Amino acid sequence: MRTLALHDRLDREQPQQYLGFVPAARSRAGDDAGLPRPSRSVHGVGVALLHARVTLDAIRAAPAFTPLELNASSPVGIEGYSGGAIATAWAATIRKAYAPKMNVVGVASGGTPANFKDVLEQFDNNTAANALSSIGLDLMLGINGAWPSFLTPYLNQKGIDAANALKDGCGGQLSQTGADVPTGHFADYTNVADPLNVSTIDAILPKNDLPNGRNPIDPIYVYHSQVDELVPIGDTNSLVRTWCAAGVHVAYYRGLQGDHVSFDATMAPTVFTYLASRFRGGPEATPAGTTTCN
Repeated sequence: MRTLALHDRLDREQPQQYLGFVPAARSRAGDDAGLPRPSRSVHGVGVALLHARVTLDAIRAAPAFTPLELNASSPVGIEGYSGGAIATAWAATIRKAYAPKMNVVGVASGGTPANFKDVLEQFDNNTAANALSSIGLDLMLGINGAWPSFLTPYLNQKGIDAANALKDGCGGQLSQTGADVPTGHFADYTNVADPLNVSTIDAILPKNDLPNGRNPIDPIYVYHSQVDELVPIGDTNSLVRTWCAAGVHVAYYRGLQGDHVSFDATMAPTVFTYLASRFRGGPEATPAGTTTCN
């Protein structure tokens, strides 16, 4: 899970790009403007609006670090993949209202989880994805940190033990020494047979989905593997169609090969090439086979 913010200093003969990792995924900060406050003992992974606001706040704070020689009008590029794409894509959709003066020249979002229920069903049912089921459970626990009614009432003792083991870990990794890594199906950790179809959970998951009723105002490069075993590409296809219909400038690349993790590494050079072209203000650089709208 990665989100990057890039600033380009254009006041030099040889502009330099500064890359900063934005710690959006692990924030514990609540919000008094309508966002539920995560539990102090559980991270906020999966709370999309929180990710987005922390990302934009971190970018706005960068000029205060004097050695970077940035200012409030410095060009910015935002990039994220997988969990980082939650922060990136959501930041793009709220920037108009939340950070209207930020000079974002381009955004890149890869392996974007647009429908959380579909992603969690992959973790639960897809053989390859189920091997990483602790990441899916970690995602559910993160959401539960903001909305305690999401999962807390349904955890059995095994689920409570798993929550304690994962609460300060990262990406499904353990924070509790000596605990077992959670494996298997979500139902193993709950007192209901099908936790992904409980009405309370069904009501809360879409709060983190895309589209979210707001659209990016900056050019965005979306890339996704057609054989992604964790994050279904069909939801990204629908997201791109919605954004295109709303007038967003989208460059969309659908890769023919590569699982979720390897596709990130494969596509990384195209992301930086794309953002570099946006910084230069010249022709947009995208891989062959990319489709664009608007």
